Amino acid sequence: MDRVELNLSNLGTDERRTRTGYKDLMKKKAFDLIADASSNLDLHETVSRRAQELFANYRDDREFVQRFEVAVCACVVQAAEEAAEDERRKIVSGTGIHVPTVAGRRGNSRRRLAQREWIRSWRRR
Repeated sequence: MDRVELNLSNLGTDERRTRTGYKDLMKKKAFDLIADASSNLDLHETVSRRAQELFANYRDDREFVQRFEVAVCACVVQAAEEAAEDERRKIVSGTGIHVPTVAGRRGNSRRRLAQREWIRSWRRR
């Protein structure tokens, strides 16, 4: 029965696009991974929700996701960095003190940085 539901999104089309049902299954798997990571790392619920939102948007935009776990991890890292930046802004907003943000971490690969940049640019749309 599930197989029929997965194939319904492409019924009657000649396009070779990823089925909506398959994308939804991948999102569910990613949401479970994000929930596990959030629980293990003791992350706030808002970080978890934001990471899920980032991955859902990323998955909807892409036909094929290579290195699934890396993409999920990038979403969690991006959500945690956004939360940290929001907290930093809250702390210094009334003090008039300028606190520079950390530009990056050593050892990041170009691909991971490119994925983060893509997620950031997608969020700005």
